[in-house]
Amino acid sequence: TELQADLDFPENRFSIEEDNLRKALLDFSEEKQIIEDVPLCINVPKDRIIGVHGTHRDVVNLLNNILLQLACLYSYDEVKLVFISDEKDMQAFGYVRWLQHIWDNEENSRLFASNEKDIKELNAIMNKIVVERSIDEKKEKTPFYFIVSTSKHMADKCSFITEICRNDKLEGFGFLAAYPELKNLPKEIQADFDSVTRA
Repeated sequence: TELQADLDFPENRFSIEEDNLRKALLDFSEEKQIIEDVPLCINVPKDRIIGVHGTHRDVVNLLNNILLQLACLYSYDEVKLVFISDEKDMQAFGYVRWLQHIWDNEENSRLFASNEKDIKELNAIMNKIVVERSIDEKKEKTPFYFIVSTSKHMADKCSFITEICRNDKLEGFGFLAAYPELKNLPKEIQADFDSVTRA
């Protein structure tokens, strides 16, 4: 994680004598400060659109941690999980379909899509919710819908994601795009995390 702090260093002044300690300080001041092995805090209501990129293994590990925290720390009536992936990711994320958070409010449908048929059903459910919330701004914004996509191909077919990304006044939604490459993340991301494990 990049250090989010203002560090003040003395000015570089002309000197006749070479000062190795001052040179080391100047070199340090010009480097990007990275802090490793620290927990990351994600404020999803504030940073509504989040990007995660890295190797498949690292992205899976990070997402599993996020999903576990979501399921443990929030009730299924406070946060609904909307999960979009490819069939190939079912081995890593198949358990998500059994979380109580994945069901809609009526507990009729899972907010989970891994194929074309599921995407059509998910679009119908979520578009209705997005329209209701955009029309009635006074309506309570619970539950919070946390949308996670591990497949850009599938997410591109979801018109509700496009609307959530486009309309920054739309409350009660968060979108986390987890793709291998940074270039595939939505241009609207407000927070970006590199999931690469450093040895």
